[in-house]
Amino acid sequence: MPGDLRLHMPVRILWGKRDAFLSYEMAEASAALCDHASLTVFEKATHWVQHEEAQAVSTALLEFFERY
Repeated sequence: MPGDLRLHMPVRILWGKRDAFLSYEMAEASAALCDHASLTVFEKATHWVQHEEAQAVSTALLEFFERY
């Protein structure tokens, strides 16, 4: 097991608040393991956030890629 479990690179997390399989607390816990995390929560989306919020996901990713 590596000694440093933190992610030091920028990380973008996109999460559906109504995900029936993965809890929102998992998103927060994942972000806490990153030095530079950006968490975006889609309140009405489920596990399939990329299908349910396609335009918003594309926009969020493009903004992230342009920044880094």
